[in-house]
Amino acid sequence: MSKNYSFLLAFVLFYNFGYSQIFEEITEPAFQGVFYGDCTAVDLNNDNKKDIIFSGAVTGYTTGNTTIHTNTEDGFSQLEQAFSQIMYSSITTGDLDGNGFADFVISGVRNEPGITQTPVFEIYYNNGDGTFNQDTSTGILPVTYGSLEIADFNNDGI
Repeated sequence: MSKNYSFLLAFVLFYNFGYSQIFEEITEPAFQGVFYGDCTAVDLNNDNKKDIIFSGAVTGYTTGNTTIHTNTEDGFSQLEQAFSQIMYSSITTGDLDGNGFADFVISGVRNEPGITQTPVFEIYYNNGDGTFNQDTSTGILPVTYGSLEIADFNNDGI
């Protein structure tokens, strides 16, 4: 006798409207649920509102998903820029180029239709205008199922 399993992938965001213990679920836009991934909240555009970066596998492992949603006055809005679709991922942020805007680093397995699954380590430099420049030529070995962290070991501010 075979068993069929089903599960629901969910990405649920709650907002606190002040200093109370009352939270409201943000339902628009509907965020793509992922698994075997990572997410982080960071202010990417220096508007003092946390934006969301997340990545991971979608149902059926058919592709990865890497997405940024910026926090606006009207809620969250997905950036239109296409990023490598990465699962088994880890994400971290920091101002790597010293321009005053948070950049992000992601590592995992790139999984896109028509492309062989490949472990990757990518840096996305934030231009400050809602776009990012991708750098895949760092020479840093990728990690999967791991974690990343950025630190200023020589205390030079970058």
